[in-house]
Amino acid sequence: MGNASVNESEASGDGLLASLYRVRRVLESLTADFTAVYIIDLDTGMAEVMKVGQDTNASVLLGGSATARVDWADVAARYIQSFIPQKERAALTSAISLVSLGAAVAGGERTTFRYEAFPNKAGHRFFEGQIVPLAGDDASRRVLLGFRYIDPIVEEERIREARLKVLLQEQRLSNEILSAISKIYFMIYHIDLSEDFYEEISSYGDAHRLTGDAGRASKKLLELAEALVDDDYQEAVITFFNLQTLPARLASCENIAIEYLIRDGNWHTARFIARRRDDAGTLTHVLLVTSSISDARRREEKLTIIAQSERAANEAKTDFLSRMAHDIRTPMNAIQGFNELAKKDAGDPAKLSEDLERVSEGCKLLTQIVNDVLEIARIEKGAMDLHAEPTSVREFFGSLERLSELKGENDIRITKLDLHDVQHDVLVFDPLRLRQVVMNLLSNASKYTPLDGRVELEMFEGASTRKGCARLVAKVSDTGRGMSPEFMQRMYNRFEREHDTRVSAIRGSGLGLSIVKEVVDLMGGTITCQSEVGEGTRFTVTFDFPIAGPSETKKPEAPAEELSLEEAKEVCCGLRVLIAEDNDLNYELESTLLGVAGVTCERAVDGFVAQAMFSASPDGYYDAILMDMQMPKMTGIESARAVRAVGTNYARRIPIIALTANAFKRDRKACLEAGMDAHLAKPFNAAIVLRTLAHLASHPRE
Repeated sequence: MGNASVNESEASGDGLLASLYRVRRVLESLTADFTAVYIIDLDTGMAEVMKVGQDTNASVLLGGSATARVDWADVAARYIQSFIPQKERAALTSAISLVSLGAAVAGGERTTFRYEAFPNKAGHRFFEGQIVPLAGDDASRRVLLGFRYIDPIVEEERIREARLKVLLQEQRLSNEILSAISKIYFMIYHIDLSEDFYEEISSYGDAHRLTGDAGRASKKLLELAEALVDDDYQEAVITFFNLQTLPARLASCENIAIEYLIRDGNWHTARFIARRRDDAGTLTHVLLVTSSISDARRREEKLTIIAQSERAANEAKTDFLSRMAHDIRTPMNAIQGFNELAKKDAGDPAKLSEDLERVSEGCKLLTQIVNDVLEIARIEKGAMDLHAEPTSVREFFGSLERLSELKGENDIRITKLDLHDVQHDVLVFDPLRLRQVVMNLLSNASKYTPLDGRVELEMFEGASTRKGCARLVAKVSDTGRGMSPEFMQRMYNRFEREHDTRVSAIRGSGLGLSIVKEVVDLMGGTITCQSEVGEGTRFTVTFDFPIAGPSETKKPEAPAEELSLEEAKEVCCGLRVLIAEDNDLNYELESTLLGVAGVTCERAVDGFVAQAMFSASPDGYYDAILMDMQMPKMTGIESARAVRAVGTNYARRIPIIALTANAFKRDRKACLEAGMDAHLAKPFNAAIVLRTLAHLASHPRE
C-alpha cells in the first residue's frame, strides 16, 4: 500500500511537471507575437499577468508588474476607460467580459476579436485578442487571453481594400461599357488565341458575366459560319474567322470587320477587336462581337436607290431639256418661217391659208409642250386635286365622241368608239380628270399610228369588288408601231420617250404617260398595257367609282368645252366684252380673233380702269369681262372683287373670266374666290374662249 502510494505520488508529480512544461511551451510560443498575456480564472474573476510588454498601455496601467494577480473586471474596465476610443468601448467591453470568456470556455474553441486603441508609446493602435480555453484535471474554468498589435496587418488590409475598390470601380466601368456594347452587339466572345479557347459574354440587366458557354474557339466559329451564314458568303466569313491568321491581320490595327448575309435574309457584321498583346507585341487575346446591320443596310440601299433614281432622273431631265430645246425650236422655226411666207403670200388666198395653217400647227404643238410641263409641275407640287361629282357615264362618253369630231381642234383620230354594258349610268367621279386620262391615251395612240391604222376606244361596266361601287373600264387600242419591253418598264417615268424627237417626226414632251399614271393613281384606279413592236398597243384603265344615290343627279348642262366652235360662235355673236389687258399685242390679238366671231371688244389698260369702266356703264352694257391677273395699279383679283362689290344685280351676275399666264391651282383658286366664273390659261385660244363665253352667257349666275 505504501509503495503504491509512493508510486502514485510520483506519477502525479510527473503529470504536473508535464503540464507545467506544456504551459511554458505555450507561453514561449506566444511571447514572440503577443504584447500581453493573462490567465483568467472565471470562477474567481482573478487574472494572473503572464506577460506585459514594455511601452504598452497595459504596462502603464499595471505599473510594469508581470507577476501580479489582479481583479480582471476592474483591470478591464480601467483599461477600456483610459485607452479605448468611445466608439470601440461597448464592443471591447462585451468581448473581454467574464460572460464572453465563459462562453469561449464552454465552446472549447479559440476565439479572436479586434479593436482600436489610443496609440501606445510604441505607436501601436490596432490590436487582436485571442481567447484560448485551458483544459485541466480540476473543475476550475480558466482561459488564456493574449493581445498582440496588428498595425502592419491592418495597413496591408487597407491597401488591399483600396486596391479592391479601384478594381471594383474598373469592373463597374467595364460592366457599363459592356452594357452599352451589348445594345449594339448581340454576341460577344472573349478569345484566347494562344489556347484556342473562347468564353461567351452575355448581358444580365446592368451586369455582364460569362454565360458558361466556352470551348475550342476555332471549332465554334466554324460551326457558327456553317449554321448561320448564307452560302454565298460562307467562304469569306470562314476566312475572316481563321484565328491562325488573325494576329498577322491585326498586327498594325486594332480591329477588323466583315459584313455578310445570314440565312434568314438579315445582314450581320462581325468584328475582331484586339484585347491584349504580349511583350513582343503579338496579339494573344481578342473580342469577337457581332451585330445586326439590316436596318442600316436597308437605309444604305434605299439611299443608293434614291441616289441612282435621282441620277437617272437628272440624266432624263438633261436629255428632256435637250429634246425640248429641239422640239421648241422646230415649231418656233416653222412659226417664224411661215409667218414671213404669209406676208409674201398675202395676195394669194390659197397659199396664205396654207401658211397660216402651218403657223397654227406650230402654236398648237408649243401649247401642248407648255401644258404638259405645267401639269407635271402641278403634280410635283401636290397641287393636282379631284372634284368628284355625280356624272352620267353615257353623257361623258358622248362628250368624248363630240371632242373627237372637232377636226382641226385636236390631233386625235378615233376609228371606233364603243360604249356597252352600262348598268349604272350615274357614278361619282371627276369627269375632267377622267377625260384627261382618256384623251391623253387617245392622243398618244394617234401619234404612233399611221393614217391607215386604227385607233379604238371601248368603255364598259364590269363587276366591282367594292361595296356600293361600279367598275368602269376604258380600253384604248391602236395598230401603231408598239413599244419595246425595255421601254415598257420605264414608260411611266417622266421625260421618257420610246422615240427621240430629235431623230423622229413624232413630236411631244414625253410627259403624257407620266401624267396619265399620276392621275390614275390619284383617282384610285389601275392602268395596264399590252404592246409589241410592230403590233400596236392596248392600254386598259380601271376604276371602282361609287354609284350615285337616288337623290343625286347629274349636271344638266353640258360643259363649255363640249360645245362645237360653230355653236359657240352663234351664241357669242353680238356680245360686248370688256377686256382688262395691259399688253398691247395681247389685246390686239384677242380683240381681233373675238371680233371675227362677231364679239365687240373694249379695252381697260389695268384693273383699276376695268372696275371704273364697269361701274360707269349702264346695266347690261357689258355681257362679260375677260380679266388678266397681273396688271399695274390693280390686279385682276382686286378688280374682280371691286366689280362684285358694286352690289347691283348686274355686277353680281356678269360673267368674269380670268385669262392669264398664271396657270397653277392656287391661281385658279384665287380667281374663283375673288368672284370670277372661270379660269383660262394663256396662250389665247379663241375656240376655248368662245365656248366658255357661250356657256356662261347661256347659264348666268343665279
